[in-house]
Amino acid sequence: SQQLKGDIYQVQLQVDDPEGDKVAFYLKQAPKGMQLNDDGLISWRIEKDVCGDFPVVVEVQDEHGGKTRLSFRLKIKRVKKGSKGELRF
Repeated sequence: SQQLKGDIYQVQLQVDDPEGDKVAFYLKQAPKGMQLNDDGLISWRIEKDVCGDFPVVVEVQDEHGGKTRLSFRLKIKRVKKGSKGELRF
């Protein structure tokens, strides 16, 4: 599920390894400042001047070398609402 709290984007990756192996997450391509923790939680504090289209690539690998990739794009657009900026993605 994706969340936007203020200017912080978060998404929790869900992985189901068929053999039940432990998996590791690797952020292969991402915008500056995006982080991925050991549990598969992606977090990104989006700075106020950031807009555009950002590719994200995550690789997941199990203990035996089996791996897969997830690719997606984040499109960040700022919309003025009154005197404050609103972030949409």
